[in-house]
Amino acid sequence: MLPPSNLPLSEFIIDQSAVERKLSRISIHKAPGSDGLSNWILRDFCSQLSGLVCAIFNASIREGIVPARWKEANVILMPKAHPTQLIEADLPPISLTATLSKLLESFVGSWILDRIEDKLDKHQYAALKGRSTTHALVDIMHHWHKAVDEGKSVPVVFVDFAKVFNHIEHNVLVAKLTCHTPSSGGYVHSCTIGVSESRLVV
Repeated sequence: MLPPSNLPLSEFIIDQSAVERKLSRISIHKAPGSDGLSNWILRDFCSQLSGLVCAIFNASIREGIVPARWKEANVILMPKAHPTQLIEADLPPISLTATLSKLLESFVGSWILDRIEDKLDKHQYAALKGRSTTHALVDIMHHWHKAVDEGKSVPVVFVDFAKVFNHIEHNVLVAKLTCHTPSSGGYVHSCTIGVSESRLVV
């Protein structure tokens, strides 16, 4: 469950104003998830919906349970090449999850990151706010130029993991999060149970 009894409850309570702020910034040009709830409704009626959405978010966190509907996804095929020749290579699937689910994830994700950020490798540039591939390239070039200036060789190996996130064992991920952030383990475990792709949208 999240949060555990040994942590202050207020630390894991989402404020209605924060929910309204996130709802007001939803892009209406993005497709909704399997719940069919249009993004323009969430954005245009953010002040009226923020209280109800906030209550649902806090209940989900308090009970440590993610609504089953929020773990469903519509899958669409997004062409990478024209004309399409190979289905597996040229039509990668994109999963569309519920917008409210992604908003809740953003709150929980920020709490988790606050607790593990100091444990991440200093050369971690992906999936972190304020960091990008540009920073990674600058860091790499710095080390290369430094080695050349010192008369050293610079062997380089590039490794690309195909669909790396799809191959992550959920049990391993939950175990590591529980180890570093005991308050998040149970909730993340609930997020990974019963995940399904509800239908293929062509």
